[in-house]
Amino acid sequence: MKRTLKQIGIFVAIASISLASCSLDPKLSENIDYGKTPISTEEELQASIIGTYALMADAKYYGNNIIAYSDVRSENAYSDGRSNRLGNVSSFGLTTSARYVADTWQQIYLVISETNRAIEANVTEDASIKNLKGQAYVLRALAHYDALRIYGQQYVNNKGLDGLGIPYITKYAAIDAKVTRGTVAANRADIYADFDKGIALLTEANSQDKVKISLAAAYGLKARVALFFSNWDNADLLVAKENAQQAMDNSNSNILGRFAYVSSYSADDAQANSIFELKQSGVDNPGTDSLFYVYAEEKDGYGDILVNFKVEDLFGVDAPKDILDGEGKVIETIPANDIRADRDMIAIRANELRNVGKYPKMASNLKLMRYEELVLIFIEADFRITNGATPEGLEYLNLLKKNRLTTFTDLTTYTLDDIRIERQKELLFEGFGFEDLMRFHLPITNIYGTFTYGEDILAFPIPQSEINASGIPQNEGY
Repeated sequence: MKRTLKQIGIFVAIASISLASCSLDPKLSENIDYGKTPISTEEELQASIIGTYALMADAKYYGNNIIAYSDVRSENAYSDGRSNRLGNVSSFGLTTSARYVADTWQQIYLVISETNRAIEANVTEDASIKNLKGQAYVLRALAHYDALRIYGQQYVNNKGLDGLGIPYITKYAAIDAKVTRGTVAANRADIYADFDKGIALLTEANSQDKVKISLAAAYGLKARVALFFSNWDNADLLVAKENAQQAMDNSNSNILGRFAYVSSYSADDAQANSIFELKQSGVDNPGTDSLFYVYAEEKDGYGDILVNFKVEDLFGVDAPKDILDGEGKVIETIPANDIRADRDMIAIRANELRNVGKYPKMASNLKLMRYEELVLIFIEADFRITNGATPEGLEYLNLLKKNRLTTFTDLTTYTLDDIRIERQKELLFEGFGFEDLMRFHLPITNIYGTFTYGEDILAFPIPQSEINASGIPQNEGY
């Protein structure tokens, strides 16, 4: 049965009232009841959590938008908007009525609404219930973090923790509650509190399921968020380091070897380096709204997203190299020493440089956290805490590089910039580019111009429909 939803408005997303124009994909309706009836059975709670993951995999959230937003606003990629997709995001030209602005806001708060419903379930808390509620707490923290990093004012005039954050919603169907925007610092406290509740529950009732939130994923996501907040408070570095280590210790994952790197992105199942993935299949995926379609060349998709760097500039001598004859024809190609620069990963298609290795098909799982990210979080936090390289950080960095390069001599030291560049190489096109540049206060340069840390356009506007509905203040500059 198809359920309809009123257009944007946090109070609508909280209550999930069936009123007007937008409608959920019918495939979700069997998993989610958008009525007000409280959850009272384990089966209903399981369905609610399944529905939450389905909402997250939608193209308006992790199925496309929130991953693409970060990369097309970075040195990794840009959108030329040839099919009217993501061009206004890449050019920092969003308006308060833009579709992307409204769609992502609504989808994130739908996820938050469903996690609240799950957390409030009136069910005796045995191990299974604790596991499900633990997942819900972590997903609620993640969703609020995602809303904050897109719509929060932390970068604007370097306000940091004092900037306006986003509404933190912890009650289901609280339609009479006044919606307010707390500070970024208040959001941080609430996010950490939700992570800690989720981790406590998952410690009692963990699973190693990689397509659901596990204890390792909970620790890992908290580490990611702590690294984000470390931009403004060095105390978060220890949180990032300790939680990254806990995530690695509690996972059954490891750094993926070079030989399996390319194929891992087209695999249908979670790989050895996976911490958390959103499940997709041949029949349950965003289809033509998928990341595959915006990255693929025009004969296969829309082709909007192009690479924003030269491979030889990022990878240096480890990039592939063409040997030309006197007439400029390729007579030999020296393969990439770094598998991440291989032409199965980044290549020219129809005279345009493209990501071809990640999101190679619509049905591939969305890799929301890999073991390699945890390694890089640990290395960066460790370096910044000690203000220098450490033996442990060096061991991790060498191990990662050994699994990416065919020929490699162990490093004897490294710099913070080495770590930043290694993050870029490893996490290309996976939704980290913008946040990483902001953490290092670096400018963003693409075909539209150069955008610097502190500008008001670095934050998305709050949707005008939300302003109209709840009266919360608009972001600066809009």
